[in-house]
Amino acid sequence: MASYDFLIIGAGIVGAAIGYRLAAQGRVAILEMEAQPGYHATGRSTATFVETYGGRAAHLLTTASRPFLEDPPVDFSDTPLLTPRGNLRFARPGQQAQLEQMLAACGPRIPDLEIVSQQAALALCPCLRPGLVDSALYEPRAADMDVHAIHQGYLRGARAQGAEIYLQTPLEHIEGTGGDNPRGRQGGRNWLIRTKDQMIEADWLINAAGAWADDIARLTGVQPVGIVPKRRTVVTITPPADMMTDRWPLVRDAEESFYFKPFAGNLLVTPADETPFPPCDAQPEELEIALALERMKAATGISAPRLSSRWAGLRSFTPDERPAIGQASDHPHFFWAAGLGGYGIQTSPAIGMITAWLLAGTPLPAASEAELISLIPEITPARFS
Repeated sequence: MASYDFLIIGAGIVGAAIGYRLAAQGRVAILEMEAQPGYHATGRSTATFVETYGGRAAHLLTTASRPFLEDPPVDFSDTPLLTPRGNLRFARPGQQAQLEQMLAACGPRIPDLEIVSQQAALALCPCLRPGLVDSALYEPRAADMDVHAIHQGYLRGARAQGAEIYLQTPLEHIEGTGGDNPRGRQGGRNWLIRTKDQMIEADWLINAAGAWADDIARLTGVQPVGIVPKRRTVVTITPPADMMTDRWPLVRDAEESFYFKPFAGNLLVTPADETPFPPCDAQPEELEIALALERMKAATGISAPRLSSRWAGLRSFTPDERPAIGQASDHPHFFWAAGLGGYGIQTSPAIGMITAWLLAGTPLPAASEAELISLIPEITPARFS
């Protein structure tokens, strides 16, 4: 029987980040049901680092993650993890108050975040129809992320510290002791897990299963937190030959009814859909593809003679749309790291650090320690009990 201090369910970016941080603190295993780590949400990201995304929890976790992504350990990646892109959020006539609210909420933390004029917005993205743009909030520090390099850096670093990663290993049965005895099971571990090939025991079970996180909780007898997976559709189109798009920022409207950005020589477009969907290998729907193309054309005049690619992924939300990070209220050795709402990649460094701090006492970075600790009551899964 294999025996571990920390057993992580899910080898996506969050599970990998946690494994990377915990591997120096004890024996770590990461279990993944797919043949490829990050097959679902991680592998289907639009790969953008934006500090104004989401609510307060996402804002603080993203800002705390920036130092690691800007300056990772020398052996983490051979390529930069962030590449400057910029984020332009434009307001239609009558929508400027939304930009002012976002500036007030995020401006104190984000250098150079500012509201710019229509003229400045059109200079940054000349394809926008002038009649649609009143002003815009511009975030010059927004960046493209090399998701593959970040994910592989975590996995490679975890393995180098002794972590074991099991692929194509769905769980068949999990038995907990109830957690009354810190070592449980007649001096053994707190969890006994059966997979198709072997038995595993572990002290801590860390649920980083994304859209399947509530299913994992049910399998263990832990109360679910109410995770709702929501599908997002993405297409890439070939831009007109006479348009130089490489330097355009990520562009979205104030209500986030769609957004687009340069992507590998094409333009990535999404209708920013959030359709509740069961955990699965999500596929794009023709209606959402049509909405993406229609909204892109209405805002820019750019139509798509053909699609370069299309895909869909599941972004998982808790009922209040804040992450669930922390111990379960009904089992002290079950740890949630779920409900990231589409922000898991850009917040993964901070989530890994918080988890290692809570489970192993490893120190938090001094620059962000106070803010991250202040966030704990907002993201604890106990709020759903």
